[in-house]
Amino acid sequence: MAAAIHQRESFPFAGPVLHLDAEGAGSAQLDPVRARRYQHPALAGRTVVCLAGETVAVAEDRLLAFIGFDPAEVDGPLARTPRRGLGYVEWVLINDPDRAGAALALAPEVERAARLAPSRPRAAIRLFEGLAKRLPSAHLPALWEHAGRAFLAADARRWGAAMFERAREAERVYGLRVDRAARDEAHREFALAGGLRTGSVARHVADLRRRRDAPQVAFRAFLELVSACATGGMPPWSGLPDQLRRLAAAPGHEPDAEEERLLDELLALPITRQASPGFWRRCRPALVRMGAASAAVRGMLLELFPAPRNTRDGFDGWWLDLLDEAGALDALILPADRVSPESAPGYGAAGWLVRFLEHSRGRRWGTGTPAQLFGLLPRMAERLAADGDPVAPRVERDGRGILDANVVDACLEHGIPVADPVDGDAFDLHEWAASGEGATRRELVLVAADPRFEPLLVAAIGEQWRRPGLRPDDLLSIRGLSPLVGRALQERVVALGRGGLAQAADLHEELAGISSRRTFSRFPAAHTRLAAADLAGPLARTLRTGLLDEFAWPALEEAVEELVAGELSYSESWPVLVVHDRARAIAVGPGGSAMPVASSSCAGTTRCATSSWRTGRARPTRSSRSPNRIGATVPRTGSRCCCQMAAGSPAAGCSTPAIEPSSPSGMSAGTARRSGCWPRGSGATVGRAFESWIPGPGSWAAGPCQPFSRISCLARARRWCPRCARSRPFRRT
Repeated sequence: MAAAIHQRESFPFAGPVLHLDAEGAGSAQLDPVRARRYQHPALAGRTVVCLAGETVAVAEDRLLAFIGFDPAEVDGPLARTPRRGLGYVEWVLINDPDRAGAALALAPEVERAARLAPSRPRAAIRLFEGLAKRLPSAHLPALWEHAGRAFLAADARRWGAAMFERAREAERVYGLRVDRAARDEAHREFALAGGLRTGSVARHVADLRRRRDAPQVAFRAFLELVSACATGGMPPWSGLPDQLRRLAAAPGHEPDAEEERLLDELLALPITRQASPGFWRRCRPALVRMGAASAAVRGMLLELFPAPRNTRDGFDGWWLDLLDEAGALDALILPADRVSPESAPGYGAAGWLVRFLEHSRGRRWGTGTPAQLFGLLPRMAERLAADGDPVAPRVERDGRGILDANVVDACLEHGIPVADPVDGDAFDLHEWAASGEGATRRELVLVAADPRFEPLLVAAIGEQWRRPGLRPDDLLSIRGLSPLVGRALQERVVALGRGGLAQAADLHEELAGISSRRTFSRFPAAHTRLAAADLAGPLARTLRTGLLDEFAWPALEEAVEELVAGELSYSESWPVLVVHDRARAIAVGPGGSAMPVASSSCAGTTRCATSSWRTGRARPTRSSRSPNRIGATVPRTGSRCCCQMAAGSPAAGCSTPAIEPSSPSGMSAGTARRSGCWPRGSGATVGRAFESWIPGPGSWAAGPCQPFSRISCLARARRWCPRCARSRPFRRT
């Protein structure tokens, strides 16, 4: 009885309650909700009322009958609710009532596994697998579907789809008899929740095609499944058009008309933008027919901007060809007064062009503008000039607006108004060079002649020289860029005498790397000025400012001299600089103070100060409390109590002295200190920052058990004492 009551409480009425006239969204089906009244001999004069949908009503009746309730008295429908699938116990009560008692006994375990799905999915799967080993094979599909619904309720769609596939696998492996209507309903339920894989859909469609006895029912189930998948967030797949045409080949259906009807429904859903390229290529004839027959379809195609998840370069150009063939591009070419409102773009012709450029160039790095667009611009020129809206071919990348040099040049050629550049705009010549020769990559003559864009082009040339792959010699054959190369070269030659000696050396090295005999043969004036460059001015400015070698850091020089035996490395940890070799490390702080160094002279393996011996190389470590703190924990090498550690006693056999703090930071200013090795059985953390210090004798309150592990003045920590076996807080005296 207790198990039955627990099972009854695990199936309360849940889900939205809708009006009787409500209709399901997409392919969602609604069940009428009725009030069911029950009587029990132990509840004389009292009535139990249960609100249940039509799908689960039978399970409710049998469950309450199992615990002694009389048959239900049912009233008329009160509301409607989305249809939900049967849980495992409900399925057993309806389909295998002889095992109802065993199923109710397993109800607590099933619910326990379902409760673990949100937080511990793998543990939940292990529990479901254990239950599956104890159940008959005919119950496995219902159990795995129950598990899938638990994961879908936890918004774990991937796990839910895996559990649903296990249910179908159990049907195939054990050759179970399947209720086709129930299977179709389960596929729609999981598809609406986004818990269906493409492979599961393909296998179900293949099963629908094998239903020779009811082809009309199979075709209707297929359409409902496609609608449920799209509503649940699954993009149309590549094989969808072929599957539709095969199922529509049955008598009473016209494949072309059915395909157009389905496409008209899918085009209105946002998820269709992510459909695979194969889907669009197989649907091209149908889309062309629909566009030629309907202005509304042409408008939807124009505003769609497909963004397949997995695609190669060339799809955007293919899409423009499709729009042209369907007649959708006429809304961008014809005068605005001759375009119907249904087919006109929402943001005008210039707005559509900007959106298409952002879509094609901003979706993936390195994606160029399709060549078909440069064939469309001359046809749009008259319309764009008449509208007067300027075009801004800009894509935001890394906080900058990257202009498409080819599109700007083409717009200027055809008289299309181009918006003025704003602060942060730039040209990317690497993208221009990768666009290829021919109609796509242009000579940029008009861009170089426009005073608005000429400075940006010169800056792009100088920036491109600092990147590998494009040299000045490569730009000399470009009519628009060749004069600007000479200008950029001349600016660098002039800058040789404007800065210091180090800047002149950097510019000379840059010129040597980017120029050649051909470059200076093309611009002899720059070569003449470079040969006559006078470095007396940069030398004088450098001497007046001061040489870098004149600046010194005595503490750092002392540390380098101490570690001069091997190869040195440096690590920045502001405000501390760590210099180390493979055995030791010294951290030099502000004010000329040096931090403790790591030493390998102690008995036993150590990891102290700023060193780590796990990888055989000294490295600085950071404290988790403060990002500016340098610290590491000393391994335990003895068995003395932490009470002795507070006194600053080094380990037995250690040849280096312990820290004797003479300042709040635990270090004497201007001197380098070494940290002693601490015994095994306790630990010590040494470090220095503006907000932490190394405690020494007298820094903390004396007590019989004073821990000395991972000390930070920013937190009150508790640590375990190995002798007293209890935790004691740190106290500041």
